[in-house]
Amino acid sequence: MRSGLLYLQNNCDTDNAFQNDKIGAERNILTKTYHPPENFTSIIALDFLGNLLDEDSKARILKLLTPKFGHGLYGTKNMYKMEKLIPDDIELTGLIMWTFLRDGIIQDNQQLLDVARLLILNVNADGVMETYFPPRGFRTGRIDAPICCSSIRLLYTMGLDGEAINTENYLFNLLKNKGYLNGSRYYFSPDTFPLYLARAVRCSTRAKDRFIEIIYDSVKERLCSTKFPVDISMRILTLDALGLLQKEGIKDKVNKERATLESLQEENGAFQADCLYKKGRSDTYFGGNTISTILSVAALNCFAATNEISH
Repeated sequence: MRSGLLYLQNNCDTDNAFQNDKIGAERNILTKTYHPPENFTSIIALDFLGNLLDEDSKARILKLLTPKFGHGLYGTKNMYKMEKLIPDDIELTGLIMWTFLRDGIIQDNQQLLDVARLLILNVNADGVMETYFPPRGFRTGRIDAPICCSSIRLLYTMGLDGEAINTENYLFNLLKNKGYLNGSRYYFSPDTFPLYLARAVRCSTRAKDRFIEIIYDSVKERLCSTKFPVDISMRILTLDALGLLQKEGIKDKVNKERATLESLQEENGAFQADCLYKKGRSDTYFGGNTISTILSVAALNCFAATNEISH
């Protein structure tokens, strides 16, 4: 784990912090290519690793993410550093605001409420959160379950979960009916939705009570089903978010997942290149060693309280 953190420290860019460094037409066939500087990988690093990151890396992430958030009004955000490439979305807005709230960067309750209200009102006719804020153009009507989870987590944390009950019901039914198993528009792995949902509902006692058993059942069925480092990491992180990583009946499979993940670490500390998301309905996958290492280190850290990790 320590060498993974060192790899991240050495690959945190002065101006753009953490970035996807590879793109490919298939998940396991990635090549280096140009991609506009993005905010997503950096906020994932800050969200999942928090104080495990070195101070310089955290400072570079904040430098990347705060230009639009530094004008006195905490507004909305999208995945690109060049903000006008696409409309702002509920995912990046929710991720950044939640992480800044957790870390004490945002302390003005009214600013938080202003952004929360934008999330609450950004819904379709059924009251389910849409991915993009207006003006959406041809992106109108897009709904992506993992993305909903990233914004509803902020509302849960603020005690506003009653304001998003239609979105919550949509997520519950999707999980119950296994409608997530083929992935979503932007997240292709069936392991992403349970993870994002688990990290959201743990912020609300009521929501956790409603979801915990069905999320657990979903990840239990997926244990040891794939050998991609991002998938394995997400399954471990889901169980940890629910407080069920050491649950009887799954320990052997969890230990096997851990061993497989550790075997995917390379000599330079990075973990095998993998992807977390893709470009809409296309076959363009975004990832590399950085996103894989971020999630793998976070997953292995789940075991750190009971077992020393030396590599």
